[in-house]
Amino acid sequence: MIKKYITPTSFETSELNDIMDFHNQTKLYPISSMETALKTGCYTDSKRGSEELSKNYHVMPSKHTEVIDIKIPKNFVKAINKRRSSYQFSQKAPFDRTSILKALKTCAINKKVRSSVDHNIVFYKRPYPSPGALYPSEIYILEHNDTSYNLKHFNAIQSTLHTLIEKIPISEISHCCCMGNNLLAHNAQGAILISSVWERTVVKYGFSGYRLALIEIGIIAQQLTLIL
Repeated sequence: MIKKYITPTSFETSELNDIMDFHNQTKLYPISSMETALKTGCYTDSKRGSEELSKNYHVMPSKHTEVIDIKIPKNFVKAINKRRSSYQFSQKAPFDRTSILKALKTCAINKKVRSSVDHNIVFYKRPYPSPGALYPSEIYILEHNDTSYNLKHFNAIQSTLHTLIEKIPISEISHCCCMGNNLLAHNAQGAILISSVWERTVVKYGFSGYRLALIEIGIIAQQLTLIL
């Protein structure tokens, strides 16, 4: 009997131990522990860094140049242009929880498919590409609650939020999630966290399953930012 949320054979995959070792060796650590970062300093504020950043694109030799002159729907352009990278937040600003819920809703199941080997087995499809439709990613949200945070899991099958842990100290969030700027934990009103259950993809794709799982995280992040 296969238990819910577990594929037993994946835990016996020999590649998983090597993947875990690699992951542990390449984890993100506080910037104060990164020797290269300490030597470089603030890269974009240095003359060399600014010069390199301004040329951070590639021009290929071309026999013919085609100007892309195609109109894109205005609503889509607006959504793309609204996206930005920011690490400055304020808890004084109104918390738009509705937008977060809308974004999560776009990751809920949108199709059910019966198995060809057993009609009683149902696969739940989601509206984003996934390696082998294995969906290794799990989505969580951190919601600020006065002087602490609550951790909730998004159930994509039921489109529900389940509270897992309440009143997590800000210091703990800062230690776990803030690589370079500890103020993020003090100023942000919440966060969306995406984790990966590598076993789901490694059992089918071996070492490639690790990379494919991380690619899916990026796809989900892009989808969420289009809504937020």
